[in-house]
Amino acid sequence: MTSDPNQNPADSVALELLSTKWKPRIIVQLHENEPTGFGGLKGRLDGISNKVLSNNVDDLIERDVLHKEVLQESPRRVEYTLTPAGENLYALIDATADWDGEYVESRGLPRVLIVDDDPRQVELLSSWLSAEYDVVTATDSKAARAALDESIDVAILDRHLPDTTGEKIVENARQAGISPPTGFLSSADVSVSATELPADLLLSKPATRERVLEAVNTLYRMNELSALGRRVRAREHRLQFVRETRGPAVETAPAYERADATLEDLQEEWQNELEDRDAWRSLEEAESIDELLTDASGITHE
Repeated sequence: MTSDPNQNPADSVALELLSTKWKPRIIVQLHENEPTGFGGLKGRLDGISNKVLSNNVDDLIERDVLHKEVLQESPRRVEYTLTPAGENLYALIDATADWDGEYVESRGLPRVLIVDDDPRQVELLSSWLSAEYDVVTATDSKAARAALDESIDVAILDRHLPDTTGEKIVENARQAGISPPTGFLSSADVSVSATELPADLLLSKPATRERVLEAVNTLYRMNELSALGRRVRAREHRLQFVRETRGPAVETAPAYERADATLEDLQEEWQNELEDRDAWRSLEEAESIDELLTDASGITHE
């Protein structure tokens, strides 16, 4: 599935910011306590390090969500306030029903594994992600297999390593019951067969900071899906990647058509699963048979 061409870019930015752990909490703290200095923010955000807070604040300033005012140069004192865009984001956060469960509860950072044989690439990706994630790295297959355990929430693997492939690392982990949402990085041209790779998402190398952050956030949210829902989303992402990299003509290739037909079957199966789940939820929440029958028929008895 392709993204909506009519989507407002501001909506995409808001979704990216609010799907992270610390940025929504920073916005809330500044709304409730602004103006606030760096130390004041850190004191109200349990578990955040100076580096993580600094990276998050800098990103929010760059996106015109926060305003920084320098009060004194030596010793340096600054204060942060929300911009109008920041206040709009706070209003969105405040209107979100799941805010308490998702962001207010103090939790550890989600853990991301990065595997690439190029130490410079590992360092670059780690620097991009460390503001929002606990990053674990590996530069060879042995270290990757040792690091890929139950603690990993998302994995980003170079598809082509000198001594193995990303596919083999993923398949070995799945045999041990370990299957975090996974993205493959690849500098090689992809073929239609990439639609069947054991990855939830594909990325071309070199990837931009924005694309990597978007990919990791997308993968992390896949942890909330059922196994079938994750299969659907993963196939959607792979088909979209192949379509974007090979061009629209690839849609007429037999292998692509088969992969697309499989997606349609999975989507239908997932829809049935969701409908069954909703039906059971209604049954569990009904206080009486009469209430259940009323909900099903839409008839209200006076």
